[in-house]
Amino acid sequence: MKLSQQKWFIIVGVISVVFLGWALFWRTPPSLPPEIPRHLPPDSAIHIFMTEKIDYSLDFSQILAARRIERLQQIAEDHPEHREEALAAADSIKARMKREAKMNGEI
Repeated sequence: MKLSQQKWFIIVGVISVVFLGWALFWRTPPSLPPEIPRHLPPDSAIHIFMTEKIDYSLDFSQILAARRIERLQQIAEDHPEHREEALAAADSIKARMKREAKMNGEI
């Protein structure tokens, strides 16, 4: 008994759908790590914020810079040992934003 190509196509398609359904729905998913850290450690965050080069003329970059300034102020409040570095980094980002605004004629 010889099966035509169309019947083979249907058989392989049904087997594929069954296998895909098993892989997606019935298989046990891998376990996730217990807790994913939300923020970098303060010293790493300060270092990254100070050394990263951003084009502050873009709207998205200005939003990102504002969030970074807020994060640095939060680090200064929560971690007194990093207070000076965090405030210096926040001032540096503010100065870069002002300098970029002056260059673009916004101020």
